[in-house]
Amino acid sequence: MQSPSNPNTEVSADRVCALAGDLIATCRTLCLATADDNGPWAAPVYYVTGPSGFCFFSNPDSRHIKEALAANRAAGSIYAESDSWENLRGLQMAGTVAAVGAGPRAAAILAAYLARFPFVKNMTGVAGRMGPADFFKRFHVKLYMFRPELMLYMDNSIAFGFRQSVSLKDLLP
Repeated sequence: MQSPSNPNTEVSADRVCALAGDLIATCRTLCLATADDNGPWAAPVYYVTGPSGFCFFSNPDSRHIKEALAANRAAGSIYAESDSWENLRGLQMAGTVAAVGAGPRAAAILAAYLARFPFVKNMTGVAGRMGPADFFKRFHVKLYMFRPELMLYMDNSIAFGFRQSVSLKDLLP
């Protein structure tokens, strides 16, 4: 595949998927962007991956949740911190946000979340396992999933302005 800014730069689809997958695995924060009549809004959320998107906990009364659900559209980005534009890389995404109910799927997502963010276990004050319903009640949160419909991997270290479409099914378990 070729970079739009440098037609001489060839990058295989497998390489782009590997780079995007590494970014998803090593970064921890998804910046979720929404908008309504009051203007745009962005909110960082910690995420874990699920079979069809990025899962996160949020207050159901928060602005980003209300706007994402009302509009049935949201944007998201995941990016690696960098001190230079030459090393800037990330995922630019557009999709939807939906609530995930407190069933077995939510229990598996909560377990993955607590494994990835062990400090949350310390916040619960509970040594044993906490189920999704207890977690939701304790922190006044619900589980949501951002489902990207469009994903672009961008990487200035490949070429300035390099962006390549990537498929969700190739990146998430």
